[in-house]
Amino acid sequence: MRPPAPQKPQTRGRLRVFFFCLLAFVAGFGAGAGWLSARAARPAPPVPPVSVSATGTPSGAREEASSVSATPSPQREEAADSEQEASAPTAPAPSPLFLPTPVPSGVGRVALVVDDMGYDLAVARRLVGLGLPLTWAILPDAPHAAATAKIARDAGIPYLVHLPMQAQGDGDDGPYAVASGWSAEVIRERSLRAFEALPGAFGVNNHRGSRATADRVAMERFLSVLQEARPGWIFLDSRTNGASCGFSVAQEKGIRTSRNDRFLDHRDEDEAIRAAFEAGASLARRKGQAILIGHPRPRTVHFLERLSRGDAIPPGVELETLPDLMGLVSEEAGGGRP
Repeated sequence: MRPPAPQKPQTRGRLRVFFFCLLAFVAGFGAGAGWLSARAARPAPPVPPVSVSATGTPSGAREEASSVSATPSPQREEAADSEQEASAPTAPAPSPLFLPTPVPSGVGRVALVVDDMGYDLAVARRLVGLGLPLTWAILPDAPHAAATAKIARDAGIPYLVHLPMQAQGDGDDGPYAVASGWSAEVIRERSLRAFEALPGAFGVNNHRGSRATADRVAMERFLSVLQEARPGWIFLDSRTNGASCGFSVAQEKGIRTSRNDRFLDHRDEDEAIRAAFEAGASLARRKGQAILIGHPRPRTVHFLERLSRGDAIPPGVELETLPDLMGLVSEEAGGGRP
């Protein structure tokens, strides 16, 4: 029997390389498994606690809100024959996280109210000739109040009783129907007399009155008379004082009410009147409607003449009477409306 042939040196070298690689692989695998096991056993880093406010907002996300004063604007003195410009109510600053949805711009409805009517019949006839949808506010104790009301009725112009009220700096006695500190009986007697002087009216707005309209007791007494004696009439708060409570008291009593957004001629200058109207028109386009109050002064009448020609009305603005703006039916609008 032939003995086995001796292995060649090349075969023995391959075997040694194979066993060396096998040992290296086993050793590497064991080391890797040990590293993974140690990493899995390592404790996770602690997570800092998150404090939550009462509203559920994380404290780290809360913004410092800007402070808004709840104090009403300072009461301003009024001239005896003029009304102060209505100050816009202060609005709270929007939240940085919840911004208000913008109101799409569109057609703005504007009602123009002409105060202090009843002194000049020529001006009344001139305003009728303009053909604008105006609303008049007639002073019940003006020398031509009744004649002015007849002109309005004949022309189909709605009108308000422009009721005198106590202003800052006025005394306790004066030619007004509502004053701070007056009894309910006195306010009732004087208000009814004013209502009866202009029977075709559809509502009331205040003449001056920066003191009376800021007196809640006085306004509650007056508006109770209005509600009882003239149900269906409206109250327009002229807002001769930013602290007026007339609008809010009327709302509480269920009286149909609105308020002046801007005085057209607070500054009796041509450019100021134009700018005031454009600001009111811009406001109307943003919120849908606006009420502007002017007076039968030469510059104001001249501006109204420009409006009647159509060359001063911005695009997207429509002029309406106050009853139309407030959605009053013709029987309630008064003023000779059909």
